[in-house]
Amino acid sequence: MSFNKDPSASWLTKLNFLWMSLSSEPFVALYALLPFILAKDLKATALQISLFMAIKPTLSVFSYYWHVFIQTKHTNLKKHLMLAWALSFIPFLIYPPLKNFGYCLLAASFYQLFSKAAMPPFYEICRQNLEAKERQKLISYTYLFSFLLSALLGLFFGKVLDKNPGNWKIASALFSLMALTSLYVQNKLLFKPASQSPFSERKHHLLAPIKQSISLLNSSKEFKTFQIGFMIGGSALMFIGPALSIFYADTLELSHKSYTYARYIFMSLGIIGSTPLWKKAVERYSLNQLIPWISLIFGIFPLVVIFSYFHKPILNSAFFLYGIAQAGSHLIWNLSGTVFAHDQDSNPYTALNILMQGLRGCIAPILGGFFTYLFGPLVVLVLGSILAFTSVWVMLKRQSKIS
Repeated sequence: MSFNKDPSASWLTKLNFLWMSLSSEPFVALYALLPFILAKDLKATALQISLFMAIKPTLSVFSYYWHVFIQTKHTNLKKHLMLAWALSFIPFLIYPPLKNFGYCLLAASFYQLFSKAAMPPFYEICRQNLEAKERQKLISYTYLFSFLLSALLGLFFGKVLDKNPGNWKIASALFSLMALTSLYVQNKLLFKPASQSPFSERKHHLLAPIKQSISLLNSSKEFKTFQIGFMIGGSALMFIGPALSIFYADTLELSHKSYTYARYIFMSLGIIGSTPLWKKAVERYSLNQLIPWISLIFGIFPLVVIFSYFHKPILNSAFFLYGIAQAGSHLIWNLSGTVFAHDQDSNPYTALNILMQGLRGCIAPILGGFFTYLFGPLVVLVLGSILAFTSVWVMLKRQSKIS
């Protein structure tokens, strides 16, 4: 049931979701290229790339505590959302220092920290103003439209980078400015302030949010199973991240054009083609029943990447598969907080999703970079595939026990 009876609240929420997604998609698409750009243009090492990739999940832990801090100080979800969104993109407006790896790491840290911190208040506003089916439809089709935009970017962005690799720094500033335009609509959102934060009773204890999260997991076997599946499968993807960048840049020796075509166009085709199917699947099956299928496709992905060594166009098929799995993963991860919360406040569930992402991110990317340094990217890609298949086995086993 929707808390806000004003029809304009629903309309503004939908408009804001669409505007935030589309205005930030060019930056998100560019950011996804950064590990490859660092490896190819800045000659970053495997350990540097692993450090860069580790900040995304690792800073989720700090995003969690930022969210808890804000919740204990005030309950204005809109101000929390707008502040976090602004801080996500501002460092990339200062594009000249981006030629330095250290500044890239700093700017990326701001983006990863505060873009995650913006999620709990935003999805709570969505829960208040939209019915469950409306949220499913909005998330799935907005994601689809975003990748249509990515596909269009992929038609020319690789050529722009091959002409002058430094153009990505100017593009990052322009795309950041585009994302910040959504602050205008965010300021008009309507929401119901919480009377009390779920974290406020133990706000002075550093471990209080962790204890609250453990209690949340123990209260729901289904939510706990969901977290286990995502922990194993998500760790597999983080583990192979550094190896993928090295494999693309050094082993396959891809041009910017070849990589962006595969990353933007074929991955987008996978997402666009499978999103309606995932949406129907979410309506028919539980989220935990879908995780094994997602992990299975993610496990096949690095194996197909390896075969592209013998015939480079095979890489396009790999990214098409990745897009299919990513569409399902994105949908169920973003819906999970509101689905498992039912009619309760979804903030703790979404915040816990972010925290768990951070916990696996503290280990998996660094370990993947270290293994890449020791054994090379090929070994890491095979190990990552095995780990993803392990997620399939664990989820199927836990599902059989529950049933």
